[in-house]
Amino acid sequence: IHMNSTDQVKVWGNGKEFDCTILEHAFQQLDMPCPWKFWDTQDVRTVITLAELLGFNPKKERAFEGTPHRALDDAKHQARYVADTISALYYRKAASL
Repeated sequence: IHMNSTDQVKVWGNGKEFDCTILEHAFQQLDMPCPWKFWDTQDVRTVITLAELLGFNPKKERAFEGTPHRALDDAKHQARYVADTISALYYRKAASL
């Protein structure tokens, strides 16, 4: 992250208080600065709640690719259904204009 990021790092957690806190602790243990500010943590669960308010749950509607509970595959799945939700919100807004 430190070598390949800009000053504007945003980190996502599926429960940001859990995932992001674990990562922040790991940086502390390695005596490395955390590459994001506390206000730059994002929560996957909040995005899913927004989707449910629109009447769908992309987490359940999108087929899982890979091996469940394997960290990288879980993260890719989460990124895909977050992108699905953001896309649905965007197109819903565009249609209402």
